[in-house]
Amino acid sequence: MHVLSSFVVVQHYCISLHINIVCNVFVSQGWMFALSGEILTMRVRKLAFKALLRQVFQSELFAISCNESSDAITLARARRSR
Repeated sequence: MHVLSSFVVVQHYCISLHINIVCNVFVSQGWMFALSGEILTMRVRKLAFKALLRQVFQSELFAISCNESSDAITLARARRSR
């Protein structure tokens, strides 16, 4: 019984200190998880927006090149018909 009693904290201020430490650890852990989640969300949004813009510009460039090629074909036909 003597061995087990040596692990028990008897003083009230030590108990409250240990409780405060544990509470602060849990609060700071929650804050760190929230911060890392926010950073991860912003990174994913940034990458998704970048991919969206890349796709939009590629589709516009493809549409422009298709229009230019169809315009070139139309011009070639018009020159041949003259």
